[in-house]
Amino acid sequence: EASTGRVLYEKNADRLMYPASMTKIMTCLLALEHGRLDAPVTVSERAADTEYAELSFGDRLTMEELLTEMMLESDNGASVAVAEHLAPSEAAFAEEMTARAAALGAAHTWFRNPHGLPHGGHISTARDMMKIARAAWQLPAFRRMVGLPRHMVRFASPQSAPWEAVNTNRLLTEYAGMVGIKTGWTEAAGGCLAGA
Repeated sequence: EASTGRVLYEKNADRLMYPASMTKIMTCLLALEHGRLDAPVTVSERAADTEYAELSFGDRLTMEELLTEMMLESDNGASVAVAEHLAPSEAAFAEEMTARAAALGAAHTWFRNPHGLPHGGHISTARDMMKIARAAWQLPAFRRMVGLPRHMVRFASPQSAPWEAVNTNRLLTEYAGMVGIKTGWTEAAGGCLAGA
């Protein structure tokens, strides 16, 4: 229950599991806490070459557009671009993610990257992900992003036409009352969902 943190039901709440792209909840939380939504971000070659990246090397867009596209499309490259913009390296950003999780009481969570692709030691629990999602949910910008079924992504440069990002969370349009938050899937993790 988001306003109080009261657990209404739990099953295997403390079992260590791979969080897959639910990782991006923390990436977005840190970006909203430490970045500026109007800051321009340029996609690096490394970010563009990340597995399942929708953006291209040299694309330039605001942090708000980048985060929205990342949360809807679950773009791994976008999460690397966020990390590189806010920290000296992807690894340094992952350390900040883990420290922020610990500060939220998510003591069994260790992040090794900003996207959730399998990596040794990149692990969390359902209870910890609830704590992270609940913290992010307090931010109006986060709620607005994760509640969008689709969004036209606009670029600062190159002057390419906007394209439509579609939320991977199909429950937003198929389940009355669903307002977020984030899906995830990898072979190692299976299907994941933080919902609201």
